[in-house]
Amino acid sequence: MDDAAEGQREQGHGGRCEETAQVFGSVLKAFALHLARNGLTLDDVSRKAGVTLPPAGALYSRFLSLNDYAHLLEFGARMLKDDYIGVRCSGLPDGGAMHPLMLAIAYAPTPKVAFEVIAAHHRSLIDLADCTARTSGKRTELVWRLSPRIVLRDQLADRIAAALAVRLSTALGPDVMRLAEFRIARSKPADLKLHRQVFGASLAFDAPYNSVSLPVDQAERALPRHDPALFSALVELAQRRTADRGQVTGVAGLVGEEIAQNLSKADLSLEMVARTLGVSARVLQRRLSEQGQSFQELYDQVRRETAADLLRNTSLPISEIAFRLGFSAVGNFTRAAKRWFGTTPSQWRHSGD
Repeated sequence: MDDAAEGQREQGHGGRCEETAQVFGSVLKAFALHLARNGLTLDDVSRKAGVTLPPAGALYSRFLSLNDYAHLLEFGARMLKDDYIGVRCSGLPDGGAMHPLMLAIAYAPTPKVAFEVIAAHHRSLIDLADCTARTSGKRTELVWRLSPRIVLRDQLADRIAAALAVRLSTALGPDVMRLAEFRIARSKPADLKLHRQVFGASLAFDAPYNSVSLPVDQAERALPRHDPALFSALVELAQRRTADRGQVTGVAGLVGEEIAQNLSKADLSLEMVARTLGVSARVLQRRLSEQGQSFQELYDQVRRETAADLLRNTSLPISEIAFRLGFSAVGNFTRAAKRWFGTTPSQWRHSGD
């Protein structure tokens, strides 16, 4: 499937629908270093994954598609035959200044405040479908979810959770970190040794969401490196970086995310999405039209993009993919695939064209 996948990040008719989820390019530094240590380059992996990288001079200073980053990590793992690349990269120096949001963790007054700052300002570094700090019962936790458009998520889920674990370990110290519990929304790896080293003993896989939690008393415990002035300055810098990005979503992006979130529902409709967004179907259609889009076009594009990813990058049965795309019958999926790809799902999956 690797050979068939090379260069096959297909474009939808009229272009891909708006990519709302992005990540700051500095995350590529540690990945590039790990590849170099193993005889590969970012260009090698990007060609295999079908990802177009930003210009070399701006590679680490621009936002890039989170889906592209997920593909780079996954194809890097395949090329190195290493299912732990997401965790390994998080322990490497990136050779540059750390992002202000990650720096702020160590200088926060308490872990709870650090969680709250990450939840409030994660968009300065990465777009997540949801990121929330909350206290439930005896534990305080930071919860985050990836965009439903991300199909190849195992390495990305590892990379995000491990980067946070490494930073928290520096801020909290080993005694407090032993009390931390991690949940990762990825399949369970065959060998847990490296994950245990990074995350500790309290670790769960195949979770419905990603999270890290601490006992309430430890979450409210003063951090030894707290620096009010530095913490405030770093948070302000993260706020400015978020503001500088502007709004990357727009109504088409919001609708696309809702479609992706509910793609398996055969009765998905403009009216259903409009209710979720708190507007009438008529208003939503007008706003989409102002951006040169229609609900049906977005629905078709999200289906096509998701079909391409699932066919090229997973071994799921055709019937399961059809169900995930919201088709009531495999025959309906086959007809749609012929319109999108010019051939049947099975033939397109195994072709190199």
